[in-house]
Amino acid sequence: MIFLAGLIAQSMFSPGSGRSSQAPADRDEAGDIASHLTSSDEEREALIGWLETRTRGILRLHSDLVESLTKELLAKGSLQGVEVERLLRESSHEA
Repeated sequence: MIFLAGLIAQSMFSPGSGRSSQAPADRDEAGDIASHLTSSDEEREALIGWLETRTRGILRLHSDLVESLTKELLAKGSLQGVEVERLLRESSHEA
C-alpha cells in the first residue's frame, strides 16, 4: 500500500500535479512484492487492485490529515518525524 499511496493520493487530491515520473517504479515495486504472495499474474493483479481500492478508502477516511501533511510539506519542502507526529496528534484531537 505504501508504494501505491503516493500516486493514489496525488490523483485524489491534486490531479495533474506531476509526480507521475515515480509512479511506474512504485507500481512495479508493489507488483514485485505481490508476486511473492501470489501464484499467478491474475492473482497478483487482483491483489494490487484490492490494495489500490483499500488505499483509496484509507486516504478518504483520513483526507483532512492528508491535506494538512500536504500543506506543511509544500510550505517547508520536507518534514521531520516529530513534525509528522505533531500533525497526527493535532488531527486525532480534532476528530
